[in-house]
Amino acid sequence: MDVLVCGGAGYIGSHMTKMLSEAGHRVVVFDNFSLSNRKDYFNPRVKLVTGNLLNEKELYLLFSRYHFDVVFHFANYSTNNRNPVSRVKEDSAYIYKNNVVGTLNLLTQMRQVHVKNIVYASSADIYQQSCQSLINESFPIVASNAFEMSVITIERMLIDFNQSYGLNSASMRFFHAEGVSADEKLHYWLELKNSELVDLIQALNITVYNKDHLSEFYGRGKADYLHVHDVCQAHLRAMEYLHDSPGAHVFNLGSNGGYSIHDIFDTARRIFHIEQEDPFQVENNDQTDKTLSGEKCKKHLGWQAKVSLVETMSSIYQLIGKQGLDKMQSESSVQSKDFRTIVRTKDVVQIGKSSSPYAVKSATWQKNKSLPESSDYNKLH
Repeated sequence: MDVLVCGGAGYIGSHMTKMLSEAGHRVVVFDNFSLSNRKDYFNPRVKLVTGNLLNEKELYLLFSRYHFDVVFHFANYSTNNRNPVSRVKEDSAYIYKNNVVGTLNLLTQMRQVHVKNIVYASSADIYQQSCQSLINESFPIVASNAFEMSVITIERMLIDFNQSYGLNSASMRFFHAEGVSADEKLHYWLELKNSELVDLIQALNITVYNKDHLSEFYGRGKADYLHVHDVCQAHLRAMEYLHDSPGAHVFNLGSNGGYSIHDIFDTARRIFHIEQEDPFQVENNDQTDKTLSGEKCKKHLGWQAKVSLVETMSSIYQLIGKQGLDKMQSESSVQSKDFRTIVRTKDVVQIGKSSSPYAVKSATWQKNKSLPESSDYNKLH
C-alpha cells in the first residue's frame, strides 16, 4: 500500500514507519521534525517531507504529489512528550490549534482527494476514572484538560466525517507506550521520551537517599505498559481491518490485566540490580486501575499484547546499559549528588544476542547475583 505517516519522525511514528517499510509498504513521512532533526534512521526507500498540518498549502502540495491508500496520524501534541510543547502544555489554545485544527486540515485534504482510510493514535486518558478492573470501549469518556478534550473532539470529527463523507477510521486508545526497538538508530528516542518506566527506575535507584522522589508513584493501581512494537502492530492490523470494514471504529490496546507498582519495582530490581526492598509496601484500597480490555482488538484485529514487562524493561536496559543514565539524569527533575549509575555492566549483567528484536534472550548474572524466580523472565529462555 501507499501509506502516509503524519508524525512519522516521532517516538511511535518512527517505529511505525520502520514496521511499514519492512513490510513492503511505500511510506511517506510528513513531519515538522521539531522533536529531532535526525533522519538517518529511516529506510532509504522512505520519502521524507517536512511540513506542518497547520499549513494547508503544504498539505495540498503533499496530496497533489503523492497518492495514498491510508493515513496514520501520530502528529498530535500530547502532554507527556519531552519536547517544547510540554513546557506550554497548560496553553489550551496551543493544544487545540495543533491537535484539532491540524487534524481538521488533514481530514479536509483527505476528503478532497478521496483518501478513505485513517488510523488515529488516540489516548485512553479520556476514560472516566473507575475502579472497574478492565475498561472496554463503551466506558464513559470525559476530559479533564485541553489535551484530553482535543482527543475527544478528534474522535467525534472522525465519526462525523464517516457519516457525512464515508471516511473510515480506527481510533486506537492506549495508556503507555514504552521500550525501544533493537534497532540502535531508534535508541535515542528513550532520551527524548517522557518514559514513566525510566522515571521510576531513576527514582528507585536513589530512594535510599530521598524517598520524596517516589511520591508521585505511591497509591497507584495497575496500569497497562505496552511495548511500542505491540502498539505499532495493533495500528498495522487496524489498517488492514479498514480495508474490508468501513466505519468509524474504536479499539482499546490493553494487556488485559496490567502491572502493579510492585510488579514494576520487582522487574526493575532484577533487571537493573536495585539493591533495596520494595518501597511500595502499603496497599491503598482506593487505588484506581488504568487497565484496558483488549478483547475487541483480539476479536476483530487478531491482536493482543505479546511483549512482557520484563522484555519491555530489558529493551530499555539494552540502551541504558550502553550509555548510562547520566545524561537523562542531569536533565531530569530527579536530582541527587549521590545518584549512582544504575547499570554496572561489568559486575551485574551481560546481555546476550536475542532471537527476538524486542527482547533479551539470555542474561548471565555474575558475582553470585542470582535472579529470583519469575514466570515472565522464564518465558525469555
